[in-house]
Amino acid sequence: MKDERIMPSHELPDNDAWIARFKAFKSWVDEHGALPKSNPEGGPEDTLRTWLDRQCTDIQNSSLAPRLEAILRSVPGAVPRLARRKSAASSAFPPGNGRLDNLELFFQQHGRLPRYSGTAPGEESMYKYLNDTVRVRYRRDELPPEMLERLNKIPGVFTARKIKRREDSVPRQPTERALRIKAGDTRMADLIAFCTEHGRLPSATGGGTEPSLYNYLRRVVRPSFKSGTLDAETVKRLSAVDGLLVPRRRGVSGDQLAELVDFCTRNSRKPRSAGPDDEPALYEYLRRVVRPAYAAGTLDEVTAKRLAAVDGVLTTRAWTAPSSAKAA
Repeated sequence: MKDERIMPSHELPDNDAWIARFKAFKSWVDEHGALPKSNPEGGPEDTLRTWLDRQCTDIQNSSLAPRLEAILRSVPGAVPRLARRKSAASSAFPPGNGRLDNLELFFQQHGRLPRYSGTAPGEESMYKYLNDTVRVRYRRDELPPEMLERLNKIPGVFTARKIKRREDSVPRQPTERALRIKAGDTRMADLIAFCTEHGRLPSATGGGTEPSLYNYLRRVVRPSFKSGTLDAETVKRLSAVDGLLVPRRRGVSGDQLAELVDFCTRNSRKPRSAGPDDEPALYEYLRRVVRPAYAAGTLDEVTAKRLAAVDGVLTTRAWTAPSSAKAA
């Protein structure tokens, strides 16, 4: 019977993907009695060999966690006797320190967390430890209380800080390519020409360039107007079209309201969702626009009075049980 215990007795490291790949590697070695070999045609054996070679390279570069290295060395012959390259981190911190001790020491020495592009001694290894271990285990809620207590004393250790531009910093100037693109961008002129010619906003379902103008209005022009970055002349020209810069609020007026009033007066009932012709559209208009306006008190008195004359139009009828059910 094969030995199913493939892990050393010490605590398993927090690296599920690595452990899963090691289990597959160990299972292959147990089955074939040898280490996997490279295969130019690929396949599972070649994949496992590539993984093993990568781990050996990491061990040589001192970039594989010691606990992972110990697990890999439990397979005889998996790790050849290679001279370790001296790591910058080994001389940056006192010998015998744990990685958390080194992270605390780094913060005390530099007054900041390790950075990806940092060049301080041992900063690369501390950056990997911070992002690959500390923050991952924090998101999984796997950090022990004593470790949490120590880490909470380091500002920003669990979440990356957002970079804020200083007030006295000089804004970045646009590149020549950005200026050429902006000079060739005719969307603003096209938008003004469209609104001036048609007297309305472009539609998302219109033909030709209308959908692109609609997206440009919604995603570029209105946010720029809201943030105050549109020049005064452009704002003046765009303001001539009602609802262009500031979207119109959906009002209760117009032909559809007249059609609803006429329908209710003529049929002495409200429109039904399953009715013929335009009745479903009137039903949705009543439900989504007219009733909310009536509840908010924005429906004019004359219209409200005419619609209220028909039972169940402005307010939903209360359901009453049939007389036979009451008698029962």
